[in-house]
Amino acid sequence: MNAHKQRWVIIALSLAVVGSSGAADGWIEIDYGSILDRRQLSHSGEPVGVLLDRLAGRPVPEVDQRPADRVTHGLLGPLVEPYGFVISDALDSLRKASDDAVFVEVGSLWLAGGIEPAWVELLRSRHMIVESDGEGRLRLILPWTGTNLAEGSSEPAAQEAFDAAWPVLRHLFAAERRRLEQSGQTDPTLAIVAHAYTHEPARSSFRVGSKGVQKAIRMTGPAGRRPPLDLRAIERFLASGMQLEGARLESDGQLRWFGSQTDHVPTLAGKPIGVADIAVAYRAVFHGGQAEPYMSLDRAYAPQAASVN
Repeated sequence: MNAHKQRWVIIALSLAVVGSSGAADGWIEIDYGSILDRRQLSHSGEPVGVLLDRLAGRPVPEVDQRPADRVTHGLLGPLVEPYGFVISDALDSLRKASDDAVFVEVGSLWLAGGIEPAWVELLRSRHMIVESDGEGRLRLILPWTGTNLAEGSSEPAAQEAFDAAWPVLRHLFAAERRRLEQSGQTDPTLAIVAHAYTHEPARSSFRVGSKGVQKAIRMTGPAGRRPPLDLRAIERFLASGMQLEGARLESDGQLRWFGSQTDHVPTLAGKPIGVADIAVAYRAVFHGGQAEPYMSLDRAYAPQAASVN
């Protein structure tokens, strides 16, 4: 860990407060406001500090309430989500002295802009935090959509977060098991501990459950709650040469595609559209936060520092 990050970690941990049920099994609140770069420009050209001042601590409103706040949260969310590294540091501070395992963020193992599995960006952005010791032991910090931070164990929230994230996590687990098999392990079992977290961007605050759920993972198939995505059907549609006009999610969980005949086969950057392109579009919708999917070339203090989203 470099000196710059060490300074951030020390400040962040000094601001962690233990919930009323205690660090052993309750909720830890982490205020990262003192290390937040309030000068960072958002997609609107306004800095983070202006967005926070405008929200004045107000949470994300209901769909039909305070539309201006929803827009501001949409601008703020992607910029502050990566500060989730302070959650990892807070959990590290609770580990037993005898636990000397070194965890590495899985999302950091891929370079941005390269060819990668669709789930990698969810880890790189720290929407989900997955850390590995390289030997089959993983720690997960997963978003939880519940609101009742009741006194008592945070383990039920961790279980709910794990179940909700399974459609994404199972692909990650399958990839990790393949990697371990290639390194010589036979039918490896992954040792998982999952924690739940909530985020209040307007307050620059995370809450993480110190009590996690432990899992031993060997099977990585669908949970069976809904039909798996039919990739072959997508490939057939794209191979037909039709122009994609839209899609509808049926009540049975199937995805129905709508297209129109065209004189020219649709392409992206001169290349045929493939399943990977659909995966990128899906991720943009799935992880769009409060904002609608879009592209932008953001203003910056210097042209060479401009961000493309």
